[in-house]
Amino acid sequence: KRWKEGSAGDYSAKDRKSARCKAIVAVQIEEEFSCRRRTEVCEVGDEMTVLEVADGNGPVDALAKALDRALIPSFPTLEAVDLIDYKVRILDADQATGANVRVMVEFQLTGDVANAVKKDNKKVTWTTVSAGTNIISASFAALVDGYEYHLAEHQDACAQLDL
Repeated sequence: KRWKEGSAGDYSAKDRKSARCKAIVAVQIEEEFSCRRRTEVCEVGDEMTVLEVADGNGPVDALAKALDRALIPSFPTLEAVDLIDYKVRILDADQATGANVRVMVEFQLTGDVANAVKKDNKKVTWTTVSAGTNIISASFAALVDGYEYHLAEHQDACAQLDL
């Protein structure tokens, strides 16, 4: 019946609950790279290990939220980074569920950080790509690459804002 009504697999249908997922991330942050000091983490030598849990609308959303919760207290400019597009493409469809996938994540800067970085009044966006047979691992790698790019590429403008 659900297939005929068009609601099978449609988690946005009124009578169905959203699919919720939970993700746990552990992030090691070297003290010399942290923008702010955190007190609620385990510290071992010069490294901090931050453990965060977050719920999301699917596993990738949960990973992104957990990663945000782990990193934003140490790198506050990441709060200005928005994930604006997420694409997955199957690279070798003949492999079925074991196929390689390519994940593309597009990011955009917002707020004061974007205004400090903008040139010619254009939006500040960038895209990262990762591939593999595990869609979750590839997605996580693309998210991390996007955050690392922001921290490396925009650090001068962020330092001027005193964040």
